[in-house]
Amino acid sequence: MIHYCVTGVERSGTTWLAHVLNEDGSVVVEHEPRLIKVLDSRVQAMAAQGILDAELHVQARYAYWQRHSQDKELAEVGHYARYFARDIQRIHGIPVAAVVRDGRLVVRSIYNHRYFLRPELPRVKPSEEMDPFAACCWYWNHGYESLRDQEIPTWRLEDLNASYDAFASLCLYLGADVSEDQWQRWAGKRVNDRTWAKEPLDWTPEQDAMFREHAGRMQSFHGYPLPGEAA
Repeated sequence: MIHYCVTGVERSGTTWLAHVLNEDGSVVVEHEPRLIKVLDSRVQAMAAQGILDAELHVQARYAYWQRHSQDKELAEVGHYARYFARDIQRIHGIPVAAVVRDGRLVVRSIYNHRYFLRPELPRVKPSEEMDPFAACCWYWNHGYESLRDQEIPTWRLEDLNASYDAFASLCLYLGADVSEDQWQRWAGKRVNDRTWAKEPLDWTPEQDAMFREHAGRMQSFHGYPLPGEAA
């Protein structure tokens, strides 16, 4: 029923990726169905703290898929599954991957969307006293630390968008079938402009320092430059 799952942190390109993977005509790619999104967002903090009964939650969320599949072959792409990605992989025996995007651009995007200034989002929070910009850095870092700790293989959005070979390696892992011609229809496109922060990064020296402190190690882990470094 569910063939694979791809996750990541918000603003990292899951919308674009869902469109490209949906070129595989044998599978319907669902991008963050509303009920799953609400269900997962409510338990993110519990999952991140290790106090969620992950097996029960994963079984409950896939009861949704079973009821709504209507005999279709489905795949899931969305960021809300990241804190229990390994449990999805283990319980349902499907490949789970992640997509990452340059943390500098993601932080800028979620900061511009006023994350940590809206009381209802996100469900996983650092210290209430943390500067909102630093909190966005922490949030991006925390999500990918969780995926790294779960040993979820991760592909860089920039590589998937620029190179069919990189995209084909993801397809091979997932069992997806998207040709180079189909990939080419989406290569370089910005499906959702809100997802793509525009250059240059007009941060203050203080913001550069915050990013380095809270997200610098994970940024380097994925091969991205730190603020002030050449791309």
